[in-house]
Amino acid sequence: MHNEGPGIASDLFSVVRTGSIPGGNSRIIYTINHGDTWTGYIENEIQLSLITRPDIRLPPGANLQPTVIHIYLQPPFEKKLHIIGSVGARESVIHSFIIENDIDILNEQFQRYMNSVITSGFNDGEEIDIVEKILNL
Repeated sequence: MHNEGPGIASDLFSVVRTGSIPGGNSRIIYTINHGDTWTGYIENEIQLSLITRPDIRLPPGANLQPTVIHIYLQPPFEKKLHIIGSVGARESVIHSFIIENDIDILNEQFQRYMNSVITSGFNDGEEIDIVEKILNL
């Protein structure tokens, strides 16, 4: 999260939800970053809903990372990767995001990853490129 506003942000919130996991061997795990800053709950390991404690405020230009999303992908891929979320603060615009990709891209990038692991290794920047393609960045 980034406070783009002219004033101090309070009542910051983050909601992230798994829409679909690509397959039975894949996992998506949400962890709370700076746990003493946030209150909230994880619902059935599918949705993480957080809001800052009342005494937490974010000055203009500052950042706060509420969640770390751990994505573990392992074939077979039977469904698309789909994660949705939103972040915001009291009296501010809500920012929504989607992380998704289809089965074909997941298979292609997993194969690319495995080929690099098995052969001589990754080319310069290849690991980042694989992640960006999987996350559709």
